[in-house]
Amino acid sequence: MTITAVDIKRFSFNTKGKESFTIEYNQVTDEITLLVDGVERNKFKSQDAEKKYEDLLNYIKKEFIKYRDVVKN
Repeated sequence: MTITAVDIKRFSFNTKGKESFTIEYNQVTDEITLLVDGVERNKFKSQDAEKKYEDLLNYIKKEFIKYRDVVKN
């Protein structure tokens, strides 16, 4: 396995090697925001933001379960 400069920058001893992503739905402004390790990566506003937020949650749940259920060799 080759470690690149990007990998070294991503690794943080402050977070004990953990990374996270968050999807926020703001009901007041109808905005959805994607945060990766606390850094805003993307944001959009939509009239049906609540439905899009629910769709994103369902998609992530399905993908997570699919990855979890992969048979390991």
